Amino acid sequence: MSDLAPYFSARADVLPFYAPCPFIRPLDQPQQVQKHVIAPLVGFGQHPEEQLVSIEISGASFLFFVKKLTWDTQFFGIETFRLINVLYTNQDFDKLCAAVSHFKTGFFQAERRYLFSEIPSEDIRLVSALTSAGFRLIETRLKYYRPLSGFANERFPVRLAAQTDIANLREVAAQMRNAYDRFHAEPAFDPDLGDSFLAKYAEEAVKGYCEAVLIPDEPGIPTRAFMALKYLAEEIPLAQILLSAVAPECRGWHYKLLSECLLRAKESDKAYLGRPTQTPNRAVIRNCEKLGFSLGALAIFCRIVINRIGFPVGSCQCMRLKLEAQNRKQYTQNQQPAMHIPFSPSIPA
Repeated sequence: MSDLAPYFSARADVLPFYAPCPFIRPLDQPQQVQKHVIAPLVGFGQHPEEQLVSIEISGASFLFFVKKLTWDTQFFGIETFRLINVLYTNQDFDKLCAAVSHFKTGFFQAERRYLFSEIPSEDIRLVSALTSAGFRLIETRLKYYRPLSGFANERFPVRLAAQTDIANLREVAAQMRNAYDRFHAEPAFDPDLGDSFLAKYAEEAVKGYCEAVLIPDEPGIPTRAFMALKYLAEEIPLAQILLSAVAPECRGWHYKLLSECLLRAKESDKAYLGRPTQTPNRAVIRNCEKLGFSLGALAIFCRIVINRIGFPVGSCQCMRLKLEAQNRKQYTQNQQPAMHIPFSPSIPA
């Protein structure tokens, strides 16, 4: 802790926004920052998938905390990493930009790699430095939340999704493509790969990755809509919507499922429900507003990806990461390649 203390002090204005729920005022925010932001960085590098990269620019040190994502690497077929945070004490913006540029050059020396980061909008200096080095914006994510105390609404007929619903929900998740999520807005990925990821996410949600997956249970309404609900750590009284999809034949059911998720979370003694979405997703935003949600935070996703010969992928339309022919055929048939690692995607869809 003593070695990193000056870095934490220098970044004290933005580190609280890296906590899971900086927008929930009743929570002990200093405790949240200590447990979920500072403590993981203090112990960083103890696991083989963690890398702490130190860059020195004219006597100023910049620390890049990078984690390899094993599940994502196997699923997407490219070494995938997440930039967790960047710590520094020197506030010279040009030096920060130079450090990011040096980090990028060293990190992508030989192998084909994909690196992304989720950054709170309050950390605008880091966002600017990353974009100056070639990182690209792939998603702007709004994080809505609603206190559950006092919430009441008419009830809608829903039930828990069962194993027998998985094939149908996989299909809905893949077909109801969201052009603004980070998987489909990513020019380096084939859109079919994003569809396959969301299909896999829906399947695992039903199998237990989420506490509940709600679907319509009304005569004449097909099970072509769902909403997956997950509870965060015990000390965080927040349930969160991780994934949802609504086919045209279930028009109006996003609102109904969201209302039922609010009531289910309340019945489970959670104090808040979180509902992330993208800034252009006006339909979801309208439903959140109808049900009394408030905007809690905005996060920016940016990435850089280098192919085998060292050029940034996405600089021309034809340079996309494609699945090998066999895997592409498997995904087309709504199958998945063999996955030997427990489902643990890097971040909620």
